Amino acid sequence: MGTGKRLCVDAKYTQGAAALSRVEFERFVTAAREHSLNALALVLLLGVYGLRVSEVCELQLEQLNCNHGQPVLRVAGKGRAANETSTFTVSHEVRQTLLHAARARDSGLLKRSGHPYVRQEIAALLRTLCQLQTRLTPHRLRATFITRALNDGAALRDGQDVARHADPRTTRLYDRDAGALTRHPLHRLLGLTAAASPA
Repeated sequence: MGTGKRLCVDAKYTQGAAALSRVEFERFVTAAREHSLNALALVLLLGVYGLRVSEVCELQLEQLNCNHGQPVLRVAGKGRAANETSTFTVSHEVRQTLLHAARARDSGLLKRSGHPYVRQEIAALLRTLCQLQTRLTPHRLRATFITRALNDGAALRDGQDVARHADPRTTRLYDRDAGALTRHPLHRLLGLTAAASPA
């Protein structure tokens, strides 16, 4: 695959923000897809499944298995949540992408050299894909996953579970729209009231 064009993200999405916008992230996934299957696998793991960069580096294919015939990815937490495991549903395309990027059934993501990635190499690959006013780090892609989940209506408890945070206050830090008037419960109550009013 060719290297494709480098993605340029609008500065308004990167200055003081923890996450990329939905549109910019979709463009970023496209840039990764055009670059290579390895780049796509890394971006999906960080930005769609919200893995920590250390988890991506240590990923083993035994974490990719099936649950009632459905491909899933199982990832353990860290710290106080180390004994808690999150299970993510993966599509056939994602599964095949990860298998191809591993190039061996008993290995995690491998470079062309056959060696596993280290975090500095993942960060460098992201920089080749994305030209930003401020640096795009692996953690910013993870932040995009958590922020988008919360903004799309996921309960804080569910966001904490998939992010594998031991403390919900950590998850709360990613809720960039917290306090927005459009999310105030009053809007829902007013909508219910209007729906119940006679025409």
